[in-house]
Amino acid sequence: MRFSSLACVLTLVSWAFAAHGQIYEFYGKDAYQVHGCTSYLSSAATFCKSSGRRHDNSCFCKNKDAVASVVGCLDDIGKKNKGALQYYIKYCKDYNVTMTLESLNEAQSYFSKNAKSPQDVEGFNKTKMIDFPIKSNVSLAHSYFEAEWVFLGNFDRAMYYGAGALGYWALVFLVAIIANWSVVIFPSLRTTFNGPISKAWRKYITLPALSRKKKNDHQKNIGLFNCLVPSRMESIVVFCFFWLVFGSCAGQIKVVPNDPIFKDTSMALMRVVADRTGIFGTVLLPLLFLIGGRNNFLQWLTRWKFSTFIMYHRWIARIIVLLVFIHSVLYSAIYVKRGNYARAMKKTYIIYGILATSCGGLICFQGLLYMRRKAYEIFLVVHIILAIGWVVGAWHHLKYFGYLPIIYATIAVWAFDRFIRVVRMLWFGFPQAQVTLVEDETLRVVVPKPKHWKSIPGGHAWLYFCRSWYFWQSHPFTFLESTTEDNCIVFLCKVKKGLTAKLGKKLALLPGKTLTCRVSVEGSYGESCPVSKHSSAVFLAGGNGIPGIYSEIYDLAKRSANNSKQMLKLVWIIREAKSISWMFEEMEALKHTKIQTTIYITRPDLGGNEDLSSMLSRRLESSSSAESDEKEKKLDKEEYTYVTDDLVEQLREHFTHIKFEVGRPSIDGIVQQEIDECSHSAAFISCGHPAMVDDLRRAVVENIDKTNKRIDFFEQLQVWA
Repeated sequence: MRFSSLACVLTLVSWAFAAHGQIYEFYGKDAYQVHGCTSYLSSAATFCKSSGRRHDNSCFCKNKDAVASVVGCLDDIGKKNKGALQYYIKYCKDYNVTMTLESLNEAQSYFSKNAKSPQDVEGFNKTKMIDFPIKSNVSLAHSYFEAEWVFLGNFDRAMYYGAGALGYWALVFLVAIIANWSVVIFPSLRTTFNGPISKAWRKYITLPALSRKKKNDHQKNIGLFNCLVPSRMESIVVFCFFWLVFGSCAGQIKVVPNDPIFKDTSMALMRVVADRTGIFGTVLLPLLFLIGGRNNFLQWLTRWKFSTFIMYHRWIARIIVLLVFIHSVLYSAIYVKRGNYARAMKKTYIIYGILATSCGGLICFQGLLYMRRKAYEIFLVVHIILAIGWVVGAWHHLKYFGYLPIIYATIAVWAFDRFIRVVRMLWFGFPQAQVTLVEDETLRVVVPKPKHWKSIPGGHAWLYFCRSWYFWQSHPFTFLESTTEDNCIVFLCKVKKGLTAKLGKKLALLPGKTLTCRVSVEGSYGESCPVSKHSSAVFLAGGNGIPGIYSEIYDLAKRSANNSKQMLKLVWIIREAKSISWMFEEMEALKHTKIQTTIYITRPDLGGNEDLSSMLSRRLESSSSAESDEKEKKLDKEEYTYVTDDLVEQLREHFTHIKFEVGRPSIDGIVQQEIDECSHSAAFISCGHPAMVDDLRRAVVENIDKTNKRIDFFEQLQVWA
């Protein structure tokens, strides 16, 4: 599926370019010479009657005196450059005029015999038509050539620099591919690269948050401006990219003294920068849409999380919008300076350019963390509408300038992602799932899966509830294989707002708080952590972060050889004891594995444990069926009246293979203890509350260089809203 996805992307992009026929053609030095000569001659003499059409240079292909003058000019500034003559032939082909090198040689002979210098012609008036070729003012012709090198060359350089920016990301992806796959294919490399340099690299570059400890937990600013900050490594990548873009947009920006084309130095500078930023931003669009898609094949190649790509997607988008904003402002200033602002704003391609710029600005605003968290589904719909507005605006703005293949590639990438989403849903099917409200806070969704559907331990999938108008919504959840039912997967969905809240209210009114409804699953996505060769693997989950963590450690335990010396430890931190009822059967299944499990209950004094008490009672009843009726009645009477201490003791009695602790654990203490107990390497894998995951990251980072053992940290939590 993954290799075919890559092939499909490349095929769609190639079709997109082929559909346009002509890809952007670079000018080059030969073009600068030809355009320099035609621009110079247009200002020096008149060979044809004006056609009334702007930028109509057909005269320089149809009038023999004009053609001869161009050939003579090219000889003056290019010394009979054959490449310039060939470009001139191609140039005239666009005006449906066929030329050959032989015909141009004849024009050269005609020029030698008949050319005159304007200074030698009495009463010469450059606005009146002439019937002879003219000799060039070499210094002035050179100034036009230099001006075209700046003006036309800027289009070429913008494309080259844009390609360089894409190359930067290709290099980043390549490094990630090599780094992440090498330790999967050759696990022993972890112990090989565990010296002072490797430890320092991980301690100060790849693992830590940008500053202090917050990465998944948002930085608190003024409400609207709360934000997620990338890790230090991610920040370095974004920082380098920003300055690469800045340097690319400033590089080789120059103006010609007494610019003969623009006449005004400030006008020339604004035009060059406006073109550079606009083209540069356009070149980045396919990359932006690629890394923003769920079916981005780079996820598999790099083994990065989807949230990592979304983070880069946001920052690249901000840079693109900034470039387009600069482009728009500078062109507006140019029109104002020319005095034709009102007329320019009525042009169709300008109107669509304004549409695209406006959509980009709105996307940046409504993409703020505050807006995403306030109403994510509304954010998503508006985001898609604005993105469509951006693409439509860019299409109509660029269709006359030769950049449509880039827009075609962008649309192809986006369409491919949507197509594969539908294919994945059809591949999974639309089975009837059992949805149960547990402890009035979590939906436990048990979904039958087809045998051909492969689940990824520790991975995630998008769950669709095919009920009423909510069918179009999809929500990402980690999941686990059912331990009691074959070919079933289990999602734990925390009841929040929107769809989950509506389902929760409906279930609360039903007998058993259970219903069946048709669902579909899009996935699975993600990768398991490469920890099978660590001597100790510690999986730490918080609250609803347990499904993916459980799935991964349970799969690892099943695949471990009987004589494997690897220690597998599961730590689950929950606020209330009732959370165990979400995973009651799964916790029981751990009894038959080598997984050492510890559950921390931070607020055991909180009530509302009816579902958990009921589960324990049923288990106790089934295990004591031979006891007296009086004892059974007593159990039944006390079914919902366990006090806190009794409930914890009941848990300890029932789950004899699990260690229960009351109170908040010390993350630093857990890390230090596991490092001390492991033989040569320890891996810490975490998913849960953002603050908890950040605490574990910080604790691991602080201990990396305090031991000779190999210490690794893997983050399964994904935060993008």
